[in-house]
Amino acid sequence: MLKPQRCTYRMSQEAELLPPCWLRCKPTRADNDAPFPSGLFRIGPAQTFRRMLMTAIESAQQVVLVASYLFADEDIAQALLRSAKRGVRVYVITASETRLNALPKEDDAFEQRMVDEHKRLLDQLADFVLLRSAEHFHAKFLIVDPRGPRPQGFLSTANFNLALRESV
Repeated sequence: MLKPQRCTYRMSQEAELLPPCWLRCKPTRADNDAPFPSGLFRIGPAQTFRRMLMTAIESAQQVVLVASYLFADEDIAQALLRSAKRGVRVYVITASETRLNALPKEDDAFEQRMVDEHKRLLDQLADFVLLRSAEHFHAKFLIVDPRGPRPQGFLSTANFNLALRESV
């Protein structure tokens, strides 16, 4: 089980108190292959976190629960399909197509490409996994065998798409 991370900031009495928040102390860097001792990972080109997601999916014995606002990672989709074909129950929840279609058309080409890839992969998964969508859904997580002998869970700030490789 992960231990909570605690940080303390001391401020002078005259200063305005900050609400609970994360403060960046150094420039953001892409990930490397060494996880933080706390179990936190940076997302980036080393793809450490992404590989952990795929390994967890491949090791599933009973159930895989996936949530991602945008789901457009071909390798993760293939891992889900392989698990489903092995008899693992796979559930995917994502943003509704209605919400995705309502995105402003002036958004960048990257976002539109991710939406198109998202729809394509969901069509590919539709015959093998249980798909659900929600209009106001934005969570990103993976849970594998929550009641099994080796439960695994991952919470992400990145969508399960190119953001797992290209974001920092």
